[in-house]
Amino acid sequence: AWTTTQALESRRFLVYSAPAAATASAAFAGVDVKRVQVEQQAPPGELREVHAAGYATYLGVAGTHRFFHSPGDTPRTTSSEALEPIAAAFARALALLAQ
Repeated sequence: AWTTTQALESRRFLVYSAPAAATASAAFAGVDVKRVQVEQQAPPGELREVHAAGYATYLGVAGTHRFFHSPGDTPRTTSSEALEPIAAAFARALALLAQ
């Protein structure tokens, strides 16, 4: 059986295009996430669609864990403490991109 450890998954990646590098760096400063700048190859996850549509500037979080997008993806397997830093970083990124 799975039990909560309060530890974050180590397979979370901030994926961003070269034009979004400065925004990603500033907005996600201090956030525990691995950073991956995508050059020419298609990025993972839903960002593939953004890349395929021709958008040059994009960033997102991709990763895997056993409950991602499954019926087990509930408050028991995640928490606001785990999600809030990512949500706050995305809010900072949007504010920077809007400037």
